Amino acid sequence: MAQGTEQKLPIELIHHIVSLVDGCSNLAACSLVCRDWSEVCRPYIFDNYTIFLKGDNIVSRLLFLHFTAPHLSEYIAHVDLTWNTSAGFLPDWIPKCFRRFKNLRSLYLDEGITSLSSIPLPLALGITSLLSAPRIKELSISEWAIAEDSSELIAMLALCCKTLEQLELQGTCVCDTPANSVDSGLITAAPLIVSMEALRSLELLQACHPTLDTRLRCPKIESLEIRTPIGMQLPTWVPDGLQELSIYSTARRFVPNLGKTIHPALLAIRISGYHPYPMFTSWIQECINRLPFPDRLRHFEIHIGQLGMWSEVLYPQPSDYETMLRILQQLLAHGSLERIDLRIVITMESHTRPVWEAGDQAREASKLLVGLAPLLETGVLHAVFIFQRWRDMELEVLWSWSEPHSKAPRMCVVTDSI
Repeated sequence: MAQGTEQKLPIELIHHIVSLVDGCSNLAACSLVCRDWSEVCRPYIFDNYTIFLKGDNIVSRLLFLHFTAPHLSEYIAHVDLTWNTSAGFLPDWIPKCFRRFKNLRSLYLDEGITSLSSIPLPLALGITSLLSAPRIKELSISEWAIAEDSSELIAMLALCCKTLEQLELQGTCVCDTPANSVDSGLITAAPLIVSMEALRSLELLQACHPTLDTRLRCPKIESLEIRTPIGMQLPTWVPDGLQELSIYSTARRFVPNLGKTIHPALLAIRISGYHPYPMFTSWIQECINRLPFPDRLRHFEIHIGQLGMWSEVLYPQPSDYETMLRILQQLLAHGSLERIDLRIVITMESHTRPVWEAGDQAREASKLLVGLAPLLETGVLHAVFIFQRWRDMELEVLWSWSEPHSKAPRMCVVTDSI
């Protein structure tokens, strides 16, 4: 080899070296070696990269991507987008910038966006470009105002129906007379019925709209999570092969109609509120009664969230455990149930000073152990009991107990704040 001649490392060796480097700062340093190293490092630096666009920072964050480094757009995997009316002017190049996000996998439309027609035109067109990304798999829409015929929402879902695997609709509401983005040309009109062939997981959180039942089809959905508004029922298109069903509710709301054909292997009930425990157990019993095929259930999860409003602490009584035991034994009698997870969480408000003594933990654990002993002894039941409160906007666990075969509860940690 002649003196002064440069010899490059094989590209395979560079890939191997870079794969062993930890931390973005170290990867960034490696990317400065030369062009080859930069191209190898780039996917590692921007792997799973999320861009947060919140109103007034949309333009500043996209300027660099659009004008200086458009080649980095292909590494954007997640976009979290919010809007506020004080954000000001948006330039016309935003849709073109968004169209470069070819590898976008998830899109979150959060606060401030109630419809495409309620936001500036460049942003609305940009959102339709993001929904059309060829690899998008996850979509979350929050606080959306849906027209009576749901034309805008259905048109949006039609853009991503072939690839979308996970959909979350949260807090959507029916709006009587919103501006129609379909008629105005913001988005192409959807067919009468949209079939989400790739969808596997659906979350309806305080989201209820009559046309979701008539204009949407999800034939291969495996997991459904619903947080029940009043009068909620499962969409009629939920397939018989649904594997997981999760229901969030309060004991004062009606039990949702579960139809006549579903037979999930996992049923999760998460019920909360400031209610006597008999109201919780009655709601759980009614939900089980509405399950079309309880003999197909293999895993049952129960989460009871008792909310403490004042200093009084509402603990379960022995009679409550007797009722729960009877409910669970009836379910076990079908012969297919393999595991039950029971989680009781008492949460006190931050301003309360709960009447709490060191012996409470041992007493409550003893009541649970005695009341549900037949199930604990078989190993089918796994129980957790948590006593916590809000403190400085965070949850502080005052004591907890778990493990089904424990003869005595775990020692609690007593804090000075009690």
